[in-house]
Amino acid sequence: MRLLTLLLLLSSMLPAQRNLQGMLTDASTGAPLAYAYVFLEKDQQYGVISNERGEYRITLDSTQMNDRLVFSLMSYQPHYLKLQELEPEQTHYNLQLNTSFLELQEIVILSDIGLRAIVEKALVNIPNIYGAEDYLLKGYYRKYDIDNQEYAQLVEAMVTIKDEAYDDPERGVKAWIDEFRMSDYTGSGQERFQTRKRNQPSLLGGYADIRNGVRMHYLHWVTSIAGGHDNLRFTNRGEYLEGKDTLIRIAYNWDLKASGANAEQQARLSAYFTGEVLINRTDNAILQNTQGNAGKGFFNDATYQKTKGKYYLKQLVQGGEFRYDSLQQSHFYQSILYVTDVIIEAKQKKAYRKGNRINSELTLEEVRTPYNPKFWSANPMMVKLPAPAALEIGLSRLRSLEEQFRENARKVVEE
Repeated sequence: MRLLTLLLLLSSMLPAQRNLQGMLTDASTGAPLAYAYVFLEKDQQYGVISNERGEYRITLDSTQMNDRLVFSLMSYQPHYLKLQELEPEQTHYNLQLNTSFLELQEIVILSDIGLRAIVEKALVNIPNIYGAEDYLLKGYYRKYDIDNQEYAQLVEAMVTIKDEAYDDPERGVKAWIDEFRMSDYTGSGQERFQTRKRNQPSLLGGYADIRNGVRMHYLHWVTSIAGGHDNLRFTNRGEYLEGKDTLIRIAYNWDLKASGANAEQQARLSAYFTGEVLINRTDNAILQNTQGNAGKGFFNDATYQKTKGKYYLKQLVQGGEFRYDSLQQSHFYQSILYVTDVIIEAKQKKAYRKGNRINSELTLEEVRTPYNPKFWSANPMMVKLPAPAALEIGLSRLRSLEEQFRENARKVVEE
């Protein structure tokens, strides 16, 4: 009885918790804003990130309710929510963010030639300001597949990537799998698409290929400006000040009509030949490169962050949709590699290099990292990047996700 009384007393002394969730969208288009930051103004280490659908969910205690919640996303005006102004029982807060960019005609700011010069200068500057000698990136990877509107599989991993400066794009990287789990593949497109990106390096989310365009010195067809290709077009999407820096967003696209492609080819390839780069004109750095259109079958987005004077990858997002069997069947996938830590100090690098080395010749089914339920139940990334609720429900329709993870886990091979 005394123990029960003590527990009740202790629980009454703990700060009351409150869950707040909602959706973030673009004020102009209504499009969901994925991977926006939602954090406390006074404690900026405490926060979450909206998921692919623009959804966020954050848990706050009574002491934190005296703070302001900040909603932030690159190229959008930040929004500040005074938590005390919420209704006592309010659990949802949806928000539309306005762009920070000035909607000006390109001819007012710069000509096509001037925009080309800005992009070209940023490309030439890549070896000078990206990466540093021998660094580590800790990252969280998640990929899911949808076959014919039903969730088919979920793959998640925590990885460590060892890399060097961005001066040699052909150089490979070393990588380790720290944690791993994978559900069943239950979709109808299993035979056709389960073999796509099923090797262990796929857990790097495209870090060492052209999807990480800055590292590979390959920004889609933007690099063709070196040859002065007349079919490449540039448009100024606007520019704004962020602190002491001037940022400019430049759209680029290949004029497929002039390329000689027929109408069908143009429709099929348009997403691959279209994109935008966000450039910091102060130090000629590419902060973001976005390619394609998720609604047209192909999308890729690479974002970079500055740490101790150099730029490193922040996140890679990619997705695609394909139709097959006379367009009667559909397959969609989306993945994210989110960098949680950039490690430069020598002592830290040695401590962090753990896990099982990624083997490029082996598949995901041959990953030997055991499934660790305790890690995933306490993993802060599960809060920071919440999966859509439909994902968990859809993948559990045959048996629980926990059962799937356990059964698909591979035990460490004892030597």
